[in-house]
Amino acid sequence: MRLLVSLAFALVCCTVPAFAANVTVSIQNMKFAPASISVATGDTVVFVNRDSVAHTATAQNGTFNTGEIAPGRKASVKIAKAGSIAFFCQVHPPMRGTVRAK
Repeated sequence: MRLLVSLAFALVCCTVPAFAANVTVSIQNMKFAPASISVATGDTVVFVNRDSVAHTATAQNGTFNTGEIAPGRKASVKIAKAGSIAFFCQVHPPMRGTVRAK
């Protein structure tokens, strides 16, 4: 019995906490790449502009808006809630993507 209690205690004490991750979305050739990503809640999405013009990454539901990202720059958004978030570029509305958070 003591062995089981000791093992249970060791498992609880040695459990590694989950850490939020960074997921990168490139903006290049007037597209988000990848256009669809899956993340965990608490993760950060980093939008990197590799184009020669400014872009935004703006959630249709209003949960995030990077503002204009200049060429060669990046912007980050933290995903706070689970669900599917469609986003687009306000400067170039045909540019679209989706973040799916669990």
